Amino acid sequence: METNKIYNIDCLEGLKQLDDNSIDLVVTSPPYNIGIDYGKEGYNDEMAFEDYKIFILRLLTELNRVLKDKGVLAINVGNQRNLGLPHHYHFWIKKCGFKIIKEIFWYKGLYYIQGEIIFVCSKSGEYEHNYKRNDGFYSNGQYSTVWEMRYKNGESKEKLGHNAFFVKQLPYNFIKINTKEGDLVLDCFMGSGTTAVACKQLNRNFIGFEISKEYCEIANKRLEQSNLKDYA
Repeated sequence: METNKIYNIDCLEGLKQLDDNSIDLVVTSPPYNIGIDYGKEGYNDEMAFEDYKIFILRLLTELNRVLKDKGVLAINVGNQRNLGLPHHYHFWIKKCGFKIIKEIFWYKGLYYIQGEIIFVCSKSGEYEHNYKRNDGFYSNGQYSTVWEMRYKNGESKEKLGHNAFFVKQLPYNFIKINTKEGDLVLDCFMGSGTTAVACKQLNRNFIGFEISKEYCEIANKRLEQSNLKDYA
């Protein structure tokens, strides 16, 4: 597949077109199956739980296939009140052949939700890290267990046109820590394009999948307008 492109395609269909062991980093957040409205062309976020489980297991199996042995999967899965998803994902991730390196608590500090869980995984238990600087997110060769990342100006449903989106710092951190310039990053639920924007600004290649045509258009517009000053 052509890199530095967001494909308007179902993620499972897109993943079938990727080569084995071709991706350096996956940063993504699957839908939480809690009834979020992703628009008329979007994903059904109200599956029966068993159907959702099958979908996620198929997804994780494909991600295991396309990720390099020392590549990293960073998957944001919501919090315990979202149908107990962190508990279920813990077992699903291991069932599909990944080893969990770290569970990170993303502290949002919002009045209605304090935070969410990010599982950091690899196939081998080892992982590439090219980040030398020590800071609150990664130091002494280890991920910190709590990342405080709050939404900033411009990060809102109204401005981004999306009902569920990453804070900018999330993909940016993993790209900085786990890749080098020219590496290939995948987000199979690209949404409003935050992962792609971070890749562009950090000189990484990316591939994205997004089932909604509307969100693809939003993401591509953000890519056109992105510049380095967005990330201090």
